[in-house]
Amino acid sequence: MATDTVTSPELMASGNTKVLKNFIDGEWVASSTGETFEDRNPADTREVVAIFQKSGKDDVNAAVNAAKRAFEKWRLVPAPRRAEIVFRAAEMLAERKEEYSRDMTREMGKVIKETRGDTQEAIDTAYYMAGEGRRLFGPTTPSELPNKFAMAIRQPIGVCGMITPWNFPMAIPSWKLLPAIVCGNTCVIKPAQDTPLSTFNLVRTLVDAGVPKGVINVVAGFGSSVGAPLTEHPDVRAISLTGSTAVGRTVGTTAAKSFKHCSLELGGKNPMIVLDDANLDLAIEGGLWGAFGTTGQRCTATSRIIVQKGVYREFVDRYVTRAKALKVGNGLDESIDMGPAVNEAHHRVPPAGFKYLVTEMVGWVAGGPQKYTGRPMRESHEQLNITPKEWEAFMDDFQQTLDKFGVPAPEQAELKTIVNSTYGDIVIGKS
Repeated sequence: MATDTVTSPELMASGNTKVLKNFIDGEWVASSTGETFEDRNPADTREVVAIFQKSGKDDVNAAVNAAKRAFEKWRLVPAPRRAEIVFRAAEMLAERKEEYSRDMTREMGKVIKETRGDTQEAIDTAYYMAGEGRRLFGPTTPSELPNKFAMAIRQPIGVCGMITPWNFPMAIPSWKLLPAIVCGNTCVIKPAQDTPLSTFNLVRTLVDAGVPKGVINVVAGFGSSVGAPLTEHPDVRAISLTGSTAVGRTVGTTAAKSFKHCSLELGGKNPMIVLDDANLDLAIEGGLWGAFGTTGQRCTATSRIIVQKGVYREFVDRYVTRAKALKVGNGLDESIDMGPAVNEAHHRVPPAGFKYLVTEMVGWVAGGPQKYTGRPMRESHEQLNITPKEWEAFMDDFQQTLDKFGVPAPEQAELKTIVNSTYGDIVIGKS
């Protein structure tokens, strides 16, 4: 199909630093506020990777209006044709993989082998969703009425708002954008302010592949000035957020007021349990990757390790030895195992692996009462947005898992105490 011609995505500022504009209605435009912000390399904060627009509500309104206009035509394009554009984008992403991966490491810090995986996830998602364009099936059902035929067809929703995180800055935007446009929706996306370049790279590729103007719009900026008005906008019919539990609660509440479709992917708290019969080679490597991958800055990070007494000493000795051998530095260096924290605020918070390496493992199995750094989760239902009934259901499932693996009853009680806690003060000792 014919593609729209778009203007250049960037201009060059002094010192050859890229200044990237918002992408609205097929045009790269400056923000209405006239303000910008810097995207710096966390491994070398002297380097400004790019400069982005510090947008406001007027920019969000312009993007939503553009998406609303584009929806009238885009929804009528046959799904297989929409998917062919996404397939072309997958091919282009594969060609640009190394360039985009290096950009990602420069703007958010994780090591190059991880950012290559992040970019690959976007490639894989694009190929997968390209196939879905020919699989948007609708069911047929028998009718209880004579001479009647019952069937269902899939219809696009309309304008979708998307708010994405910084830790997987191309993979997660691809999970949101690509299914939406293949299904005939149009989008306004707000990338994380720490990593907007990777989202811009993804969108630029989709535009190069032939996505028409207005179908995808990108508005850079901060949560209160861009995310909030996007969530509140009456013409946004669906909102998708990957972020913190606190922000998710706000977004979910706001979406419910206007009956928006709402998808939330929020924080996690993940214990890893190592039993006496475990393959310790696999357990140690899994624990290292879980705790130190992405510098521990992800919702799936291994934030605590619970080790059964029979293998405790061997596991801890080997795990600590391996952890001490990890090389930390600039993620563009192929020999580095862990990059820097994404920004100064995260630098002040220890990664999951460091924070829990001793306090969590030792807390259960060291032999005498140990101070466990956690607040009982049962006292945190309001903060965690988990009802007591939901928590009891989880603990029932956890009990079945313990029984399945034959964990002795005294140790089951201690395990439950640990899993039943997040942050705060609990004393856990040897049974």
